[in-house]
Amino acid sequence: MRTETIEQYLHRNLATETADRYLRIITHFIATNKKAKYYQYKDIVNYMAVQRKRYPATGTCNTVLSALKQYYYYLLEMGQRNSHPCNTMRIKRKKTAVQTQNLFTSAELVKLLDVPNRYADVEVRNKLALSLLIYQGLTCQELIKLKVSDVDLDVGIIKIKASSKVDGRTLELHRTQEKLIDSYLNTTRKHLLRIKGLTSTKALLIGKEGTPLTQDGIKVLFRTLKYYYPERVLNATTVRQSVVSNWLNEKGISLLEVQQKSGMKYPSSTEKYRCKDAESQRKLINQYHPLC
Repeated sequence: MRTETIEQYLHRNLATETADRYLRIITHFIATNKKAKYYQYKDIVNYMAVQRKRYPATGTCNTVLSALKQYYYYLLEMGQRNSHPCNTMRIKRKKTAVQTQNLFTSAELVKLLDVPNRYADVEVRNKLALSLLIYQGLTCQELIKLKVSDVDLDVGIIKIKASSKVDGRTLELHRTQEKLIDSYLNTTRKHLLRIKGLTSTKALLIGKEGTPLTQDGIKVLFRTLKYYYPERVLNATTVRQSVVSNWLNEKGISLLEVQQKSGMKYPSSTEKYRCKDAESQRKLINQYHPLC
């Protein structure tokens, strides 16, 4: 029988931030449920029913449930239980349609690539980052986790690694990106590394410090851009939503192909972006806003 604390177990199996979050949830769960170690399925159902009232947001409840699952996996591994009471339990997310009328057309997104940058030394980097959001529909996390080895200019592709939320995939580079990436890798990126006396790093996108670009760095990128569309929310999330919506509604790409291109795990997640009048809308957009 292994002897390990729940804290040690979580940090051994999960990322630090996730482990710390789960530990807080589990600690509270154990403190408020004295017989938690012996709970069965119905006990977890009752506990989660209370949490649903306390936390209406489905995401929060899913985090609580995920933490509890780790607690019982821990008990199993430590030999303190011989069954898991909730490993098959799921909380269904409510299917809500995306408000596509608030998103951006492909033409509007492409215009952002022509916006001049305040800082010349990161202008190419910022344009590349923005182009990967606009043409490949990457998430913010996917963008900052890209490695130099994920790009293959000879074939014209970029590889996106899978995560717990998004499937991995291989995407074609847009015709304008190959020259941009080549310029960035051979000039801008090397310059940013030399500033701090660094020679190399695996991260594709790096900041002025020569370290990998962060989520805060992406927010700074959009700080100036948002003034071009002041009445709408413009950030990495809404750009991705716009791209997915445009693939479906402007370009008429099939649901399955859009699901694969975006890395969404379920067709229902992609379906939310479909406009009811997509066909007529696509004809109007193609007539007045020809795509690049």
